[in-house]
Amino acid sequence: MRDGDDFVAEAVPTTVDLVSPPPVDWDVAVVASASSMFLDPELHPFPTCYVCGPLRDEGDGLRIFAGRVPGSDVFAAPWTPSVVSEEMVWAALDCPSSASAFADETMAGPFVLGRIAVRIDQLPVAGQRHVIMSWGIERDGRKVFTASAIFGSDAALCAIARATWIQIAAT
Repeated sequence: MRDGDDFVAEAVPTTVDLVSPPPVDWDVAVVASASSMFLDPELHPFPTCYVCGPLRDEGDGLRIFAGRVPGSDVFAAPWTPSVVSEEMVWAALDCPSSASAFADETMAGPFVLGRIAVRIDQLPVAGQRHVIMSWGIERDGRKVFTASAIFGSDAALCAIARATWIQIAAT
Protein backbone atom coordinates (compact mmCIF):
# COMPACT_ATOMS: atom_id res chain seq x y z
CA MET A 1 0.00 0.00 0.00
CA ARG A 2 1.26 3.42 -0.88
CA ASP A 3 0.32 6.96 -0.01
CA GLY A 4 1.50 8.74 -3.15
CA ASP A 5 5.14 7.70 -3.49
CA ASP A 6 5.45 6.71 0.19
CA PHE A 7 5.39 3.00 1.07
CA VAL A 8 2.91 2.55 3.95
CA ALA A 9 2.25 -1.17 4.42
CA GLU A 10 2.36 -4.55 2.75
CA ALA A 11 0.24 -7.68 2.98
CA VAL A 12 1.61 -11.18 2.59
CA PRO A 13 -0.06 -14.56 3.06
CA THR A 14 0.63 -16.29 6.38
CA THR A 15 -0.78 -18.88 8.73
CA VAL A 16 -2.13 -18.14 12.20
CA ASP A 17 -1.70 -21.29 14.30
CA LEU A 18 -2.46 -20.23 17.85
CA VAL A 19 -4.28 -21.84 20.72
CA SER A 20 -6.47 -19.48 22.69
CA PRO A 21 -7.11 -19.65 26.41
CA PRO A 22 -10.69 -20.73 27.11
CA PRO A 23 -13.13 -17.85 26.66
CA VAL A 24 -14.49 -16.03 29.67
CA ASP A 25 -18.20 -15.42 29.84
CA TRP A 26 -19.89 -12.15 28.98
CA ASP A 27 -20.23 -10.94 32.58
CA VAL A 28 -16.53 -11.49 33.27
CA ALA A 29 -15.67 -9.54 30.10
CA VAL A 30 -17.92 -6.67 31.24
CA VAL A 31 -16.15 -6.52 34.62
CA ALA A 32 -12.70 -6.71 33.02
CA SER A 33 -13.56 -3.98 30.55
CA ALA A 34 -14.70 -1.65 33.34
CA SER A 35 -11.10 -1.62 34.63
CA SER A 36 -9.50 -0.90 31.24
CA MET A 37 -6.86 1.81 31.15
CA PHE A 38 -8.17 2.63 27.68
CA LEU A 39 -11.28 4.20 29.24
CA ASP A 40 -9.25 7.12 30.60
CA PRO A 41 -8.50 9.70 27.89
CA GLU A 42 -5.68 11.07 30.07
CA LEU A 43 -3.89 7.68 30.01
CA HIS A 44 -4.86 6.62 26.50
CA PRO A 45 -2.08 7.41 23.99
CA PHE A 46 -4.61 7.73 21.11
CA PRO A 47 -7.96 8.71 22.72
CA THR A 48 -9.78 9.16 19.40
CA CYS A 49 -8.82 5.70 18.07
CA TYR A 50 -11.67 4.15 16.04
CA VAL A 51 -11.45 0.86 17.96
CA CYS A 52 -10.56 1.77 21.54
CA GLY A 53 -10.84 5.54 21.78
CA PRO A 54 -12.76 6.74 24.84
CA LEU A 55 -13.44 10.06 23.13
CA ARG A 56 -15.58 8.30 20.53
CA ASP A 57 -19.32 8.53 21.09
CA GLU A 58 -21.58 5.47 21.09
CA GLY A 59 -22.10 4.49 17.46
CA ASP A 60 -18.94 6.34 16.34
CA GLY A 61 -16.26 3.69 16.50
CA LEU A 62 -16.15 0.27 18.09
CA ARG A 63 -15.49 1.37 21.70
CA ILE A 64 -13.76 -1.89 22.68
CA PHE A 65 -11.95 -1.49 26.00
CA ALA A 66 -9.96 -4.58 27.00
CA GLY A 67 -9.22 -4.92 30.70
CA ARG A 68 -7.44 -7.55 32.78
CA VAL A 69 -9.54 -10.51 33.84
CA PRO A 70 -9.16 -10.57 37.64
CA GLY A 71 -6.61 -13.14 38.82
CA SER A 72 -5.20 -13.84 35.35
CA ASP A 73 -2.86 -12.64 32.63
CA VAL A 74 -5.59 -12.40 30.00
CA PHE A 75 -7.65 -9.39 29.01
CA ALA A 76 -11.25 -9.29 27.88
CA ALA A 77 -13.91 -6.97 26.53
CA PRO A 78 -17.55 -7.44 25.56
CA TRP A 79 -18.54 -6.62 21.99
CA THR A 80 -21.90 -6.55 20.26
CA PRO A 81 -21.13 -5.67 16.64
CA SER A 82 -23.70 -3.71 14.70
CA VAL A 83 -21.85 -4.10 11.40
CA VAL A 84 -19.91 -7.23 10.50
CA SER A 85 -17.24 -7.52 7.83
CA GLU A 86 -13.74 -8.94 7.61
CA GLU A 87 -12.37 -5.41 8.04
CA MET A 88 -14.34 -4.96 11.27
CA VAL A 89 -13.01 -8.29 12.57
CA TRP A 90 -9.44 -7.16 11.89
CA ALA A 91 -10.15 -3.86 13.67
CA ALA A 92 -11.80 -5.56 16.65
CA LEU A 93 -8.74 -7.82 17.10
CA ASP A 94 -6.22 -4.97 16.74
CA CYS A 95 -6.39 -2.72 19.80
CA PRO A 96 -7.38 -5.35 22.38
CA SER A 97 -4.19 -7.22 21.47
CA SER A 98 -2.18 -4.28 22.83
CA ALA A 99 -3.61 -4.53 26.36
CA SER A 100 -0.87 -6.80 27.72
CA ALA A 101 1.84 -4.49 26.32
CA PHE A 102 0.31 -1.42 27.97
CA ALA A 103 -0.22 -3.34 31.23
CA ASP A 104 3.45 -4.34 31.44
CA GLU A 105 4.80 -1.98 34.10
CA THR A 106 8.40 -2.72 33.07
CA MET A 107 7.84 -1.06 29.67
CA ALA A 108 6.79 2.53 29.23
CA GLY A 109 4.41 3.06 26.30
CA PRO A 110 3.11 4.10 24.01
CA PHE A 111 3.10 1.21 21.59
CA VAL A 112 2.09 1.10 17.94
CA LEU A 113 1.08 -1.89 15.87
CA GLY A 114 3.96 -3.24 13.81
CA ARG A 115 2.14 -6.16 12.22
CA ILE A 116 -0.95 -8.28 12.63
CA ALA A 117 -2.07 -11.58 11.14
CA VAL A 118 -5.68 -12.75 11.42
CA ARG A 119 -7.48 -16.03 10.83
CA ILE A 120 -11.25 -15.76 10.52
CA ASP A 121 -13.04 -19.06 11.14
CA GLN A 122 -16.51 -17.52 11.03
CA LEU A 123 -17.75 -13.95 11.00
CA PRO A 124 -19.29 -12.65 14.21
CA VAL A 125 -23.06 -12.22 14.13
CA ALA A 126 -24.37 -8.65 14.11
CA GLY A 127 -26.47 -7.87 17.16
CA GLN A 128 -25.20 -10.84 19.19
CA ARG A 129 -22.91 -10.72 22.21
CA HIS A 130 -19.26 -11.62 21.64
CA VAL A 131 -16.24 -11.68 23.91
CA ILE A 132 -12.85 -10.47 22.75
CA MET A 133 -9.87 -11.78 24.67
CA SER A 134 -6.16 -11.01 24.44
CA TRP A 135 -2.95 -12.23 26.02
CA GLY A 136 0.78 -11.70 25.84
CA ILE A 137 3.11 -14.18 24.16
CA GLU A 138 6.64 -12.78 24.64
CA ARG A 139 8.86 -9.70 24.60
CA ASP A 140 12.00 -8.98 22.63
CA GLY A 141 13.50 -5.59 23.43
CA ARG A 142 10.98 -2.97 22.29
CA LYS A 143 8.79 -5.59 20.57
CA VAL A 144 5.84 -7.17 22.36
CA PHE A 145 4.20 -10.20 20.76
CA THR A 146 0.55 -10.69 21.63
CA ALA A 147 -2.60 -12.47 20.52
CA SER A 148 -6.33 -11.83 20.53
CA ALA A 149 -9.48 -13.76 19.74
CA ILE A 150 -13.19 -13.20 19.23
CA PHE A 151 -15.67 -15.71 20.62
CA GLY A 152 -19.35 -15.92 19.76
CA SER A 153 -22.24 -16.10 22.22
CA ASP A 154 -21.92 -19.90 22.04
CA ALA A 155 -18.20 -19.60 23.05
CA ALA A 156 -17.13 -20.77 19.57
CA LEU A 157 -13.98 -19.18 18.18
CA CYS A 158 -14.83 -16.68 15.44
CA ALA A 159 -11.37 -15.27 14.74
CA ILE A 160 -7.87 -15.23 16.18
CA ALA A 161 -4.86 -12.96 15.61
CA ARG A 162 -1.24 -12.54 16.48
CA ALA A 163 0.27 -9.09 16.65
CA THR A 164 3.60 -7.36 17.09
CA TRP A 165 3.54 -4.11 19.04
CA ILE A 166 6.52 -1.76 18.97
CA GLN A 167 7.38 0.47 21.90
CA ILE A 168 7.92 4.00 20.66
CA ALA A 169 11.32 5.21 21.78
CA ALA A 170 11.24 8.06 24.29
CA THR A 171 12.29 11.39 22.82
